[in-house]
Amino acid sequence: MSSATLEAPHSLPMVIAATSLGFVMVRVDGSIVNVALAQMGADLGVAVAGLQWVVDAYTLAFASLLLSAGALGDRIGVRRVFVAGFAFFTVASLGCALSTSAAALIGARAAQGVGAALMVPCSLALLNHACANDETARAQSVALWAALGGIGVTAGPAVGGVLVAMLGWQSVFLVNVPIGLLGLWLTLVFTEQVDPAPIGRGLDLAGQVFAVLALVSLTGAIIESGSLGWQSRLVESGMAIGVVAASGFLLIEMRSPAPMLPIALFRNSTFSAATTVGAIVSLTIFGLVFLMSLYFQRVLLYSPSETGLAFVPFGLITIATNIVAGRIAARTGVRPVIVAGLLLAAVGYGLLHGVDETTSYVSMLPGQLMIRAGVALAAPSVMTATLMCVDRSRSGIASGVLNTFREVGSAFGVALFGVLMADSTVVGIQVSIIVSGVLLLLASGIAFAGIRRE
Repeated sequence: MSSATLEAPHSLPMVIAATSLGFVMVRVDGSIVNVALAQMGADLGVAVAGLQWVVDAYTLAFASLLLSAGALGDRIGVRRVFVAGFAFFTVASLGCALSTSAAALIGARAAQGVGAALMVPCSLALLNHACANDETARAQSVALWAALGGIGVTAGPAVGGVLVAMLGWQSVFLVNVPIGLLGLWLTLVFTEQVDPAPIGRGLDLAGQVFAVLALVSLTGAIIESGSLGWQSRLVESGMAIGVVAASGFLLIEMRSPAPMLPIALFRNSTFSAATTVGAIVSLTIFGLVFLMSLYFQRVLLYSPSETGLAFVPFGLITIATNIVAGRIAARTGVRPVIVAGLLLAAVGYGLLHGVDETTSYVSMLPGQLMIRAGVALAAPSVMTATLMCVDRSRSGIASGVLNTFREVGSAFGVALFGVLMADSTVVGIQVSIIVSGVLLLLASGIAFAGIRRE
């Protein structure tokens, strides 16, 4: 068998299992942490801004390094980088569990983000290579990859709620250790090294430094504005540094012979539209998850286990819709599925308008389910659209760009929505819902205009 592709019919299911488990571990971590936030805050004496950092330290490290991770996979082999990411994430999870201060936990969370950055683009690249030139297999495999990741979202809150109630918040990180060991074994046994791209890509270190500086400064300024105010010198300085660093990053990428963010990719309207839509979807959904986790526990006074169970229906509808999305996209193409999913999610946000301290969980359920179904319908097709418009040798960096945009959107969503709820959880949720609905309507227009019909 060639090391460049995995062509044996029996190999694809095991490649899906190995790559999906890495994605599952990343998704489990995100969903479990949200359930544990309230107890973390009480145990470590952390306010809302500190909890935002617990979430965003991971997300920022993830987003900042995704592009370099994709390029590194293309340069030295995606399997090698994927295995390294698995190992790093597993060790960092143990570090989170052993943390005894907010600073130590935030640092370990950032280390988890490094491992996640190494895993995600390379997992999708391994899967893309395994499907070779079979577009139907690619659409269905990516949808299954996303659906299995949805299992992590579904099981995470329920299992995490029980773990937090019985063993404390530290246990939600320990669950990653056995998952990581199993994933490493599957990867080493059932996948083969993919040859590096014929044209080697160097690592854009200058661009990497400016990217980290821009993302951390801008996100940090937004987070701290909730407690310090927008007139704070620290917040103003953070915003200024972020803008300057972002401008410097773009200049470096336009002039670099081997940029971490290839500007040329954005000349393709499908690629530009897909990455933009991915960022908007992540901003809205992850911002909402952060808010609802605190709303369930602080406003509705749910216990951690009750909060975990409250998220289970959302994960179940995500899994079911992910699977259906792949089948529909294989028949109709990705653009109709993306647009329909975004519009469905926007309607769901509309149904949540007016949520307050007297709103019951049952009355919120239709809107919440529509949001999850719409996002789950659109997300796999966004990934497929991104991979279809680039050469397979560039799948690592293309996947890295897409996931970077998604994680940047996620970080900004948590930062922005957390600031909106700084004075009032209820008012913050109400404003966030309106903002999310408008953004998804905008995203549907971008998808319709930008993504080309196959």
